Amino acid sequence: MYYPHLLYGIEMYANTGSTHLNKQLRILLNKPYNYPTRDLYLEYNTLSIPDLHKCQILLLVDKFMYHKYLLPSVFSKYLL
Repeated sequence: MYYPHLLYGIEMYANTGSTHLNKQLRILLNKPYNYPTRDLYLEYNTLSIPDLHKCQILLLVDKFMYHKYLLPSVFSKYLL
């Protein structure tokens, strides 16, 4: 349930730091504030915020290079 919200806009906000998101994950799992971040992601069976950011950027570049029809229309002015 949380994963789609985590992915939404990650290309933009992931560079600002993931402290707030890590705090939300701790709250959802009812873990103490000093619980290791790595273990949070293992329990959710997901990638860390920086890794998710890299993955989404690579997917965007792949669409831009090979599947331009999958991109939103706002990207049309960038396509040659």
